[in-house]
Amino acid sequence: MGILSLKHISKKYNAKLALDDINLSLDKNEIIGIVGPNGAGKTTLFRIIMGLIEPTDGEVRLWGRKLDSCEIGKKISYCSDGDNLYEDLTVKENLEFIARCYSIKDSDKKIEHLSMLFDIHKELDNETKNLSKGMKKKVALIRSIITCSPIIIMDEPMNWLDLENQRKLNNVLIKLSSKSLIIISSHNLSLIENICDKVIILNQNLKYFGDVKGINVDSIIKLKVVCDNSNFDINVIKNLDNIEGVLKAELEKNILFIEFDNKISNVENNIISCIINKYNINIHEINRIEKKLEDLYFEKVR
Repeated sequence: MGILSLKHISKKYNAKLALDDINLSLDKNEIIGIVGPNGAGKTTLFRIIMGLIEPTDGEVRLWGRKLDSCEIGKKISYCSDGDNLYEDLTVKENLEFIARCYSIKDSDKKIEHLSMLFDIHKELDNETKNLSKGMKKKVALIRSIITCSPIIIMDEPMNWLDLENQRKLNNVLIKLSSKSLIIISSHNLSLIENICDKVIILNQNLKYFGDVKGINVDSIIKLKVVCDNSNFDINVIKNLDNIEGVLKAELEKNILFIEFDNKISNVENNIISCIINKYNINIHEINRIEKKLEDLYFEKVR
């Protein structure tokens, strides 16, 4: 059992279903990415995990127990898509306040280190209402990072950050994951691929949950076949579509793109045999196209 377990979580707003029967078990030492279209239920799921709203059905357990909102607040740190800062306090006062709430040791040193890292040290005595959106985002991120909570949740953490600070945040999150469970949502699929250990594809219900590196183990294979244009018979597309296991065949100039279910025995051999033997087409090159998270995403949410 992971440190965070979701059992049959569903949420309705009046008659509208926001989440439908979500079951997950997540553990520390991992960075989990959550992706999904707008309105998929990502923020609703975060709010349920943090005890801010109750699910219509199901329950959340931390370390195998159902905790009250006060206990949850001590275990989970959250950085929302907005900044949610105290606008009339200085940057330093915002950070000192959260440090006191979490009883953080050596908070002055940590504030100094993180403010230098994210280049906001010159703004420490400035009221946050005077900061740019990018600066406010960095303060909000530091506020969640400084807690070193067992569970850290970040909703679109890279918004308003330049590339340099995105890289810095990546490195910090990887370091934090040695002790914590990190959960981030993002529409940036390349970010999820680069930094996350596992990915959740959400669209009201759970569409996919698995290792980012395991995406290419999926049974749906895409084949790229470069053919001799002079011998090409357009009817090959119709015949490929009729082969058991072939899901889709498309032609772009002299290149065939064929998706097939690898669970069906001999389907790849049957494809090649159809192209070469039945139509006597010369093949110059055959490659399996590596599936990316973007491919899996659109496959699951369409």
